[in-house]
Amino acid sequence: NRSRTSRRHWIGRRPQDNRWITSDAFDFVTGAYEDGYGDGLGGVTHIRKVFFKRSEYWIVHDLLVGSTDEVGEVTASVQYQFGSPGVTAESGGAVIVSHNPDANLAIFPISDRPLHVDLHEGEEDPPKGWIAWSLHRALKTPATMAVISQTTTLPIRMDTLLFPYPGATRPEVTIKRLPEDGPQRSALEICGPGWRDVYH
Repeated sequence: NRSRTSRRHWIGRRPQDNRWITSDAFDFVTGAYEDGYGDGLGGVTHIRKVFFKRSEYWIVHDLLVGSTDEVGEVTASVQYQFGSPGVTAESGGAVIVSHNPDANLAIFPISDRPLHVDLHEGEEDPPKGWIAWSLHRALKTPATMAVISQTTTLPIRMDTLLFPYPGATRPEVTIKRLPEDGPQRSALEICGPGWRDVYH
């Protein structure tokens, strides 16, 4: 929505007071987009938090807050662009997986309300699912874009575990919501072979 306003509103005049924590074990940052989305959603704020457990995985927390009294339900989507084609959604969209011979990424979307996963690859109108290898030349190749959507009323919260791994065999990793998880607070359990992490 910022493209509808003067460019002078896009650039901050002072450092933002965003929370940022860094340590030997993890990095965490939070930020907010407060300029709305047009079409009756001018009062919507998007808060994003990113947690990085060093050398292991990321958790991306997206929260949309505001008032949609006049428009009712809205559809919110997050997009993840892979670098190669052939990505699949497994277990009804509970995990989205690349299939490269050397290194891969598994994406685990989770929410307190139903989510929908769409995969796009090499689509022309509108363009979706491409990697452009040069900014100044029309050199592009198809690569899967995963779109995770939710249609409901605000607040809308979606958490996403991004789990990279070497080789072609995906480790047995699970993510689930804990009892203290709520509409505006994430409490998650991430488990893998021989380990368990709690994020809140």
